[in-house]
Amino acid sequence: MALAGNVTSNREHESLHLTHFHLFGKIVVDIVRNMPTSVAECYQNQLESSLQMIDEALNMIDSAKNQELLRGRGYGYIAGVKRRQRNLGEAMRYVDLAEQINHTCHTHLDTSFIDYERAGVLLEFNRPTACRSQQQENEAVRNLETCIDVCTKLETESNLYVKKHHFALIKMAMLLLDCRTEAARERVVSDNAIAKGQQCLNRLKTEYWSLIAEGVKVQFNLVSSDLQYRKGNYSEAERYANCAKDLATEMGFNTEIHHAQERLNHIRALTWQDAMLDGPVGGASLCSDSEGGYGDVSSSSGYESDCLNSKDLKILE
Repeated sequence: MALAGNVTSNREHESLHLTHFHLFGKIVVDIVRNMPTSVAECYQNQLESSLQMIDEALNMIDSAKNQELLRGRGYGYIAGVKRRQRNLGEAMRYVDLAEQINHTCHTHLDTSFIDYERAGVLLEFNRPTACRSQQQENEAVRNLETCIDVCTKLETESNLYVKKHHFALIKMAMLLLDCRTEAARERVVSDNAIAKGQQCLNRLKTEYWSLIAEGVKVQFNLVSSDLQYRKGNYSEAERYANCAKDLATEMGFNTEIHHAQERLNHIRALTWQDAMLDGPVGGASLCSDSEGGYGDVSSSSGYESDCLNSKDLKILE
């Protein structure tokens, strides 16, 4: 299908969606705007509100010409909300429905969304288990790699800007570094996994940093904390976790505030134990602050270079 001509900046969050459906009139534009807007609701823990927005969009589909394509995209967004609700069986069901539709009315854009979401659900299946499923992990990696490849192809061959591979690079690093729960942080990861995780972060920093949304920068700081934790650099790990928490607080991303605080608690517990084993040392402990070892550490000028801000849309995946 040829793309319509009246296209605004292709770096805006909705531009690719709106351009793709421009020929079909206002009703489709309303649908396509409603769906990604629901993601912002997710990251302020407004999950039911997010689902309601998607339902409203799906209820308008009967008035659109490309109903199946829009329905498939709606199912993909529902999968994302169900994943965040930890309703993983339902999430995977909606991923499968979206994929079935994409087989009949295929687009590279929707392929990237579906691959990304399937990987996300697989990662959530794996997170609470003491021993990770290597099969699920490998499948998640394959889906993330496909998502990155498809987005890169769209960017280079079609001159279309898609942000999904930014999130996929973050999620790949997150998977490899395996620090999303306290039990996970106690596991050992290979040097190869640490190196690959760093490559993902380096690619984001060198190729996309001026373009990525603020939400990605929250995640970037979280995963950078994980990288430094895996390298044994606890002071740097704490610094990045503080940056992530500061940015998440500024944007009202409550879920990410919680993830950052979990990392801070774990790191401070470790450094406190190390301090007890090593005996008194000069200077203040990393754990010392006005509220004790588990209190919040306020941002200082020393963190500013890493707590980067952006005027991009505030979205997280």
